[in-house]
Amino acid sequence: MPSTPPSSAPTKWLVGAPPDSPLAEVAILALRARLAAIRLCVPLAAKHSSEDHEHVHQLRVWTRRGAAAFDVFAECLPRRRAARVKRQLKRLRRAANDARDLDVILLRFRDQASHPEAEAWLSKLQSQRDAAQRPLVAIHKRLKRAGRFDRRVQRMFRRIRQRESSGQSGATPFGSWAQAALRSTVADFFAEVPNDQSDLHALHAFRIQGKRLRYAIELLATAFPPPLTEELYPIIESMQTRLGELNDAVTFSGRLPDWIAEADSPGEAEYLHTLLGQEQARLEPMRLDFLAWSAPRLERLRSGFALLDATDAGPPASDHSAHPPADSPTG
Repeated sequence: MPSTPPSSAPTKWLVGAPPDSPLAEVAILALRARLAAIRLCVPLAAKHSSEDHEHVHQLRVWTRRGAAAFDVFAECLPRRRAARVKRQLKRLRRAANDARDLDVILLRFRDQASHPEAEAWLSKLQSQRDAAQRPLVAIHKRLKRAGRFDRRVQRMFRRIRQRESSGQSGATPFGSWAQAALRSTVADFFAEVPNDQSDLHALHAFRIQGKRLRYAIELLATAFPPPLTEELYPIIESMQTRLGELNDAVTFSGRLPDWIAEADSPGEAEYLHTLLGQEQARLEPMRLDFLAWSAPRLERLRSGFALLDATDAGPPASDHSAHPPADSPTG
């Protein structure tokens, strides 16, 4: 049976879930671990983001991981109860989104504050960032004050176990189920693989599928041999890093026209127009660079997943479940 992981140090890897575990128990373990990590992130993001902008980033990442756990294990979850909890995670993620996007922009352009127009613009940007913090603080207070969310989570877990005991779902061994689940997610990922003509919208769709695959691997890894996490996962992670940088540039370029329209002076508008031109000029080289860089790595992924599938996953290495790979610094 799965064992409960320590709550003091959240890890992205699901531990304590050997392949012969009942699927329902693994689902509870995964959801409990993800929700515990989110619980740790919320007060840090709400109360200490000015000390370390990484707190908001981690909240957004963990809410995504939490939503991914609901998606991966959807078939053994009570639909309505799970939907209520997912809505709360969505509210948290949305609250973190704007704050995180503004953090990224401020960190990148703060060194331009010596420019008079940049200084005025960055000051307004900081005001927007301060305003974006308020929804995080409000959600933290609401979650702290009311126990409704915790009660919903516990009722959901009870319902999962009731469904398992009644034979509705969950008795399937985790290992055999994980093989089919990963195979489906891998197929969706390769269906969105870009080609030389892929535009930024296509790369965004590919990035979304890459996230799904990455988060699924983190949850299913103990059912597979080490090459999944030691060889294939790092390639996907590096792709996500590069696509994230491209997405940040696209996001910033998309915001600039509104900021230009709201400029307080012709000088500020001219400065922002210059930034817009610079950012738009970066996008095409970044797109081409990613396509060239990713091509050989996608071939390595194709051959790696094909080999993994040909072995029918097989038994995991004896120490793989107990000692998952270390978390990367970026989470």
